[in-house]
Amino acid sequence: MPQLGPVNWLFVYLCFWFVIFLISVVFWWVSSNHFHLSDSASKSSSLDETGSKAVSFFWKW
Repeated sequence: MPQLGPVNWLFVYLCFWFVIFLISVVFWWVSSNHFHLSDSASKSSSLDETGSKAVSFFWKW
């Protein structure tokens, strides 16, 4: 494996956060469109809260 320079490490770091951001956006989109994987209302509300918290957390950055 080639040794990573500071620019490559920054790229990997940004990609890592971008992937997490995409996952949180997908969860938020799924919960906002009422396309729930489970019919349980409690799981749906917790998923919605988690998605909104993740989105608000990333918007602060």
